[in-house]
Amino acid sequence: LGLEYNFGSLQKNFRLENNQELTAPLKLNYDYRFYGFNMVGSAFYRPLNRLTLGLSFRPAFTLKVRIDPNTVSEEVNKSTLTSLTLPAQWNGGAEYRLNKRLVTGLDVLYQDWQNGYRLSSGQTDPYQSKYFRIGAGLERRPSPKLFTNFPERLDYRVGFFYSRLSQKSRENFI
Repeated sequence: LGLEYNFGSLQKNFRLENNQELTAPLKLNYDYRFYGFNMVGSAFYRPLNRLTLGLSFRPAFTLKVRIDPNTVSEEVNKSTLTSLTLPAQWNGGAEYRLNKRLVTGLDVLYQDWQNGYRLSSGQTDPYQSKYFRIGAGLERRPSPKLFTNFPERLDYRVGFFYSRLSQKSRENFI
């Protein structure tokens, strides 16, 4: 079980030019700052000596969003505070050790952006969909020897994944 603090910044900059009407370009800058706490739970289980199973869950949470505009208008430049809700996330995985240095694994990630992503008005975004990712791979772990050549100290991985993104385009999944 863990407590996480989420934060970030997003900037949108617009520049409008009209050579006939404006003597200088009109610039609109918006700075979005996100912050908020959330809980994360995870567990793993080793039912067999070579098999490990894992699961993690992050519940849906709401971030505070401070919007700071920087435009030519004093009315528009007022800072506002709003909220943004992000969906819950489920992760699961399995790892099987073939020998001391060779491991195969499978993982799954799922997020319901279609029903979990909400703006401050409570409305969902119609262009969001359910997101999932399935991956599998093979890993060659580094040599446990302390003094060995450099390529033996590296971790090599090969694998594949399939995912469906959380956005829609013309009502079709991407």
